[in-house]
Amino acid sequence: MSDKINSRQQRRKASSNNKKKGPNKRLFKKIAAFLLVLALIGTTVGAIAVFAVISQAPELDPKELETPVSSKLYDKDGNEFGTINNDEKRIRASFDEIPQVMKDAVIATEDIRFYDHFGIDIRRIGGAAIANITGGFGSQGGSTITQQVIKNVFFTHEKKMTRKIKEAYLAIKMEQQFSKDQIFEIYLNKIYYGQRAHGVATAAKTYFNKDIQDLELHEAALLAGLPKAPSTYNPVDNPEKAEERRNVVLSQMEKYGFITKEEKEKAQAIKVKDYVSKNEIESEKDSFDTFKAQVVEEAAKLAGFEDTSEVYTSGLEIYTTLDPKAQKAVEEALYTTNIIKEENIMGGLVVTDTKTGAVRAIGSGRKSSPSAFFATRMDTRQPGSTIKPILDYGPAIEHLKWPTYKMVSDDKLVINGHEFHNYDNKHHGDMSIRKALYESYNLPAIRTWQEVGADKAKDFATKLGIEIEDKHYSPAYAIGGFNKSPSPMELAAAYAAFGNEGVYNKPFTVTKIKFPDGREIKHESDPEPVMEDYTAYMVTDMLKDVITKGTAKNHVSLNFPVAGKTGTTNFGKEVGSEYEGKTKDAWFAGYSSELSMAVWTGYKGNRDENGNPLYLDRDTDDYSKLIFDYVMEKASEGLDNKDWKRPNSVIEVAMEKGTGKRASEYTPKEEIVRELAVKGTDLPSVSEEYEKLEAPQNLQAKYNEKKQEAKLKWKYPKERLEDGVSFKVMYSIDGSGFQELSQQKETELVVENLTPGVTITFAVVAVDEERGKESEPATVDVTTKQEDTEEPPSDEDENEGEEEGDGEEQGDKEEKENGDGQGDQQGDGSEETPPGSGGDTSPGSGDEDGSNDNEGPGSTVPGTGGIVPPLSRESA
Repeated sequence: MSDKINSRQQRRKASSNNKKKGPNKRLFKKIAAFLLVLALIGTTVGAIAVFAVISQAPELDPKELETPVSSKLYDKDGNEFGTINNDEKRIRASFDEIPQVMKDAVIATEDIRFYDHFGIDIRRIGGAAIANITGGFGSQGGSTITQQVIKNVFFTHEKKMTRKIKEAYLAIKMEQQFSKDQIFEIYLNKIYYGQRAHGVATAAKTYFNKDIQDLELHEAALLAGLPKAPSTYNPVDNPEKAEERRNVVLSQMEKYGFITKEEKEKAQAIKVKDYVSKNEIESEKDSFDTFKAQVVEEAAKLAGFEDTSEVYTSGLEIYTTLDPKAQKAVEEALYTTNIIKEENIMGGLVVTDTKTGAVRAIGSGRKSSPSAFFATRMDTRQPGSTIKPILDYGPAIEHLKWPTYKMVSDDKLVINGHEFHNYDNKHHGDMSIRKALYESYNLPAIRTWQEVGADKAKDFATKLGIEIEDKHYSPAYAIGGFNKSPSPMELAAAYAAFGNEGVYNKPFTVTKIKFPDGREIKHESDPEPVMEDYTAYMVTDMLKDVITKGTAKNHVSLNFPVAGKTGTTNFGKEVGSEYEGKTKDAWFAGYSSELSMAVWTGYKGNRDENGNPLYLDRDTDDYSKLIFDYVMEKASEGLDNKDWKRPNSVIEVAMEKGTGKRASEYTPKEEIVRELAVKGTDLPSVSEEYEKLEAPQNLQAKYNEKKQEAKLKWKYPKERLEDGVSFKVMYSIDGSGFQELSQQKETELVVENLTPGVTITFAVVAVDEERGKESEPATVDVTTKQEDTEEPPSDEDENEGEEEGDGEEQGDKEEKENGDGQGDQQGDGSEETPPGSGGDTSPGSGDEDGSNDNEGPGSTVPGTGGIVPPLSRESA
């Protein structure tokens, strides 16, 4: 019985458990069914979508596989100026002519399972899919060699799923119609290798001057690595990067067993620069090559291509910013004029539109080359003093609102144990930032950078497109000691912002691309205000002085307003003592209101083919300025290069030279300079250097005939009296020389015992002994009355009077008041004739003070025959 009960309990428990699990099982079945339905629907829909895309794929035309489709180029006015691809001469190589080492290098680099797959590589697609999921669609490609052929011939190479589907379909179809060797041959004859070389045989002749059959391992590996980025890995212009890429290819060949480790290491030990030489296929010089090279780079990015080689075979219509007039002037300056007299000196320059950033012309190197390396990349160079407006004085005006007359020290400067120097190894005392900039002194520039602050200076430069590397950022950057220099293109764009009221435009060469299917892509400009208009104007005004009286004087002489800055760099000590103090790079960056340009000149290497050192000297370091002058003049024909208009945020200030103070009304014109300041900022005080003391005013003399005395009285500003001004009183009798009577603080003086019958001129001069200044004299005349005598004295009596100094008793006389007058003479107690002395005497309303006459021994006034007794003073 109990067994039955237990059995029932177990069955119920089991039944209860089954009831609990039942709903979960049913839910799982429903979800599974739902997912299966979705999968079927998704598969059906996906299949329909795929078939729809495939149905739109172009026909696999064998003729298209043989003939590349050219891209046409148009200038800024819409005129065709060239094509890319079909005007190139090529050397075609059959599959049997291509050496096995070349085939192995390409297979190891581009498609290791080429001979195993059916046009698409499932394993490679899977790896690319994972990378695309983690890094975004298009982050890694899964194209086989067959797919690359299809892509280069039939599509515009956009990174879209529909294009990938069509590409895969045609790749499978191609493998059904062509053998693996045929596909490989098509690929190797179509691919672009840089230096205007299309096809592997053309590249072998261009870079090594060899027939394709004679290629060696290190040469084949170099060529196999080029198609990824022909400009970047160009072994002529950038052998270091080319060598890095070649070594990657060699490692891939070893990895897949095509070569041994020893073969790899032997090939890697060979320096690229030792076996690469530019030997272009004989052809007519292709016009505007350097400009085209930059167009290819930008067109590839704008079109969304995976690499630049696709531009050459896509049948595009590329509309550019080229100004043929400007480009021709650039090429003349580098190739045909006699500006650069040394054959080995290279040049790099870019001309942009100041207002828009559109690149009008590009020059690079000295020989025909499709590389714009020296114009758009300057990895191992330094910008020198061309950086000072960008990293020093521009930020100081922007953030500190410094005026152009701001005084900065040029004294000795040591930072972290390192002493910095000017180019002339001298110190020049305090100077304005204007002078420091146009004279290109280093020490004021570094001090300015310090005052602004490293972070604010860096931020200002970054907004102008100038990259600052944090790990190398130091005070040396303030004077152009960069680890990696900005390119002429970047400098031209940065300087253009100063000439464009503070608005920056990123430089560009492509305005629009038309695809064969009718689609268009346009460049979208993005003007960005990066500084205040007062900063742009004030920096521009200072840079104009560089040309008129600074380091570019007599080298840039255009007939329209231009601003600019010179720059030179020296070799470091690590290069060797023979280079010490020698110039490595010479720059000039400048702009008008219409065009902006930056020019670099220098040698490609440090030694010539015979091992002799290469550096610029006093003559050759001027080439950059002369090129700027030539190209700017030619490129500006027909343009309206107006002067810049001063914005309301800037005021002009008349400053006195060398004082750091405003000019006064007394400052001589030749000592006044025009400077600029931000409106609303505090201005310096007025200079007193040339200020004249105010002359005493309203000088009067009251003559008392009875007492034969004169009471002098004048006025003077109270505040100047409190500053310590005193007065020097002088006299002259009947036009004789002036003699000093008194040096006093008071503004009154009583002169007693006057000589009768003479005209006495009194002069009062204000004196500031602390500043060493004296005023113009104020003068007044007093005519004394002749004494009444019964008979004139004899000559003997007169002589006795002079010798004995006896005076005569004065009778009661009517007091007379004499008016004020002005003169120019300043007395020092010596006898001289003052110009302008002797004012008019006018009678006044005399008054008698009733005091007794004062008589006593007097002093003789030479040459007058009269007696002037001792004087007494009377306070006001």
